[in-house]
Amino acid sequence: GLSKRWKFPASLINVTGFHHDPMRLPEEARTLSCVIYVADRVSAMAGQGFRLDLDNLTPDPAVLAHLGIDASKLDEMAAALTEQMQEVKRLLS
Repeated sequence: GLSKRWKFPASLINVTGFHHDPMRLPEEARTLSCVIYVADRVSAMAGQGFRLDLDNLTPDPAVLAHLGIDASKLDEMAAALTEQMQEVKRLLS
């Protein structure tokens, strides 16, 4: 892919290639892709970001387990993101 041609580091190649299915990566290479996977869903839950490429917002429990995140924290994370985005908009206006 393009990331390889541009000689991106393996970690970024993994993120671009596997952020929708990070559990396909070897365990030692999946943490960053898992973080992006969860961040993608949390931002969509908060009404932020691009979400047309997400078939659903319910994260894979295996991804959450890999990161040590309880599913009940996702709503809290989305609310915190919304608050932070409002603060950034206030600061920029």
